[in-house]
Amino acid sequence: MKDYAFYSGLGIQLMVTILLFAGIGHYLDEQYLSMKPLFTIIFTLLGIAIGLITIIRQILRKQR
Repeated sequence: MKDYAFYSGLGIQLMVTILLFAGIGHYLDEQYLSMKPLFTIIFTLLGIAIGLITIIRQILRKQR
């Protein structure tokens, strides 16, 4: 049961990280009146990268 909670938490953590960075990018696009969602795309990809790196580190730490 602990493993289930651990891995469920990782999924939620990844989702929150991606949504947070996407929200920041969307906010910046609105502030600078960008016609293309450039900040949203960049920050979403950054959120995905940071989230995955964090999850991989936590999984490797748990396996030790």
